[in-house]
Amino acid sequence: YTYSTDVLELASSSKKKSLRKEQGLMIGIELEFSHSSYSLKELYSLTHMGVFKYDSSVDGEYVTLPYTPSEMISRITEFGSVFNKLLSANGWEGNGMHIHVSRKALTSQQMLNLQVLLNPSSSEGQEYWSKVADRRLQDNRYCGFILPQYLDPQCLYTDTRYVVLNLTNKHTVEFRMFKSPTNYSKVLWNLQVVLGLLEF
Repeated sequence: YTYSTDVLELASSSKKKSLRKEQGLMIGIELEFSHSSYSLKELYSLTHMGVFKYDSSVDGEYVTLPYTPSEMISRITEFGSVFNKLLSANGWEGNGMHIHVSRKALTSQQMLNLQVLLNPSSSEGQEYWSKVADRRLQDNRYCGFILPQYLDPQCLYTDTRYVVLNLTNKHTVEFRMFKSPTNYSKVLWNLQVVLGLLEF
């Protein structure tokens, strides 16, 4: 599919119906990847939970449908070996893993806390989040920090999506900091980091 394809438009009617009723936290994942020696047939099972999209800035992108946290963890684990094939050639720092969470499930205070927590002014704080993300975030043009002088701790939106915590979307909050993993276990680990941040 093209980059602009809305994954929700491709969902089954029953999935769309359940999403309309869902009021709790929902999660969607974008995985940018490099081409490897896999065949499309080997990856076919992943089309049951998401779509493959063309992205001109990377080799490709896999985007999941929204699921509850427990459903997402269960599905990633179920298709772990297939995710490993998809991600096996990753290594380029430009490939990212982006985690979307439903905005309506978060309070304004949670989003403000996340803004401040994920955009530290100290070099030590920035280095910490770079280690968590497994890539350098300082001066990163795809997922950088908001400089202290531009950070408005009362703002629930950002001017650009190319920051650690993207608040430009009115439906989701996007955690963009993670380097795309090379195996499904790291996908789960990154997901647990985000879930931990939401409980902080």
